Amino acid sequence: MEKITFIFDLDGTLIDPALYEVPSSAVDAIVHLKRCGYRCLIATGRAFHSVCQTSVKEIIPWDGFICSNGQHVLDQDGNTIHKYTMDPIRVHQAVALAQTYNMNIQFQGDPSFLLKEVEEVVIKAHSFFHEPIPTLIKSYENEPLDMLMVYHEDVEKLLSFKAIDGLDVFLGRSTYADVVDAGQSKFRGIKTYFEYVQEPIHYVAFGDSDNDMDMIENAFIGVAMGNATIELKELASYVTTEVHHDGIAIGIDYVLKKITA
Repeated sequence: MEKITFIFDLDGTLIDPALYEVPSSAVDAIVHLKRCGYRCLIATGRAFHSVCQTSVKEIIPWDGFICSNGQHVLDQDGNTIHKYTMDPIRVHQAVALAQTYNMNIQFQGDPSFLLKEVEEVVIKAHSFFHEPIPTLIKSYENEPLDMLMVYHEDVEKLLSFKAIDGLDVFLGRSTYADVVDAGQSKFRGIKTYFEYVQEPIHYVAFGDSDNDMDMIENAFIGVAMGNATIELKELASYVTTEVHHDGIAIGIDYVLKKITA
């Protein structure tokens, strides 16, 4: 068996956002991978505590977790390998910009909190990935943060945070975007994980959205879901079917045939 790691995004990849469940075909395929001895990781924009609230955590004993778009890397037991915190100066600049557009921000930390009271745009975003909305409302006071989540219906306003030097923006599949310090990404987290296990970077990745771009681009085989963005499909080595049409199972079958041929 070729030594290779399988890495999966969560929302829109493993989790069907319409039903908020992992298709049984995907569960069976991942269990099969694990039984065959392949290492399996999760790579997501979610914080680790949010991953633990999903059914995905219980599918198999995962070998590691790339969370908060690569800014928090954990081992199979949930122990931190590496954690990056955002530059407070950039966070304050993001807050100032958000206030000019009357936008809300989620500050992802311990605990996470919102800049202002919950509006419909926040509810809509969280209904996509079924993550609880933080109940704490307060101003930012230089707390250590993994990343920011900004909310708006207007994509241009979400992308306006790119104008702040040193910030990157990953559009979500709903009314939000993830904002991180420039250079932080899922692939950055993946590199950190492989440094930790002291192995060459060699992996297959499955994803569907903006924050999966560099993970897919740098994969040995990058698989885009049928429900992925056009841009991600163009980067991928292979485009499988939608998450709710056995996309994970079909994609895994394709990869196994490629690497065992």
